[in-house]
Amino acid sequence: MPTTEPDPASAIPAPPAAYAPQVGDCFDVTKAQTDLRKSLVPCEQLHDDEVYAEFALSGEAYAGDDAVFDAARAGCIDRFAAFVGIPFAQSRLDVTTYHPSEQSWAEGDRRVVCAVWDPSTAVEGTLAGSGL
Repeated sequence: MPTTEPDPASAIPAPPAAYAPQVGDCFDVTKAQTDLRKSLVPCEQLHDDEVYAEFALSGEAYAGDDAVFDAARAGCIDRFAAFVGIPFAQSRLDVTTYHPSEQSWAEGDRRVVCAVWDPSTAVEGTLAGSGL
């Protein structure tokens, strides 16, 4: 009886593609998941973070962790009022950034994702236009 060798391409499953947060995604980050997609919840449910904007940084060379963080945070704050309805400085809300690391920058990543959250409580529903 002839035997066949397993196809090497099907023997080892491909790793899942890295998750990239999208505008409109909401997260229950209190779950402390290492894989952010496991923290995704519908925005109508209790959640911590809501993704409200994304943009790309510019430049060829990686400017360093602090400079990239500062540029990402400044860009998110610039986009904050358009989403929440009041300037960041007048709001009780805060922002979190998902931004390139030195390694991902070397691979061409320039994407910054902005998430808004309320430091005092988890929320239900969107923070869009909330004026908080």
